[in-house]
Amino acid sequence: MLFRAFDIMVAENFLTYDLFVEIADKMGLARVHEVWRGEPTQANFDALLEQPSVEGQRNGILDPSNFAEGVVIRTNPLFRDVFGQWVIVKHKAKKFAEVAHAPTPPKEHVTSPADTFVATFVTEGRIINAVGRLADRGTPLKGTMTDMPALLTEIIADLHKECEPEWKETGMPDGALKGAVSKVLGPLYRKMLDEGT
Repeated sequence: MLFRAFDIMVAENFLTYDLFVEIADKMGLARVHEVWRGEPTQANFDALLEQPSVEGQRNGILDPSNFAEGVVIRTNPLFRDVFGQWVIVKHKAKKFAEVAHAPTPPKEHVTSPADTFVATFVTEGRIINAVGRLADRGTPLKGTMTDMPALLTEIIADLHKECEPEWKETGMPDGALKGAVSKVLGPLYRKMLDEGT
């Protein structure tokens, strides 16, 4: 198992990034590398996407088509928002997006708020990440539709973890989520398998 540190917290606060780097390097602690530092603009952040994964290369994967999932954006020192939450942003490549940016499906394809929620949050990126987490935990996957039970459970757990406020806004009971996810996940996973994604 590989480990890369990305921050050090003391009490309730993170160290500045520069102090984190100094301490990690002195301790010989493997850390996530800094990709870029500069003016925080959309163009600058977008330019960091669709690049070969430096972490992949550091881990011995020399495939130039192995693109990074995205970048984590933070300030130095790290700031909190008005609600006291740390201001840290994930900027992901389109392939790994966990939220659909496509228009809402036509009304005839949406039968409930659960369908709209699932159309927004069950994406190829979320599936790719779920497959990775399952593999990391040693869950045997065959790359066939027989993976669906494990994948369905993982996707639902991830939606509860990452999108619970949005799910609650639908007003739908938790039991409705599994059926709505199944309707989208099955065809989407089959398409990904067919395309070798």
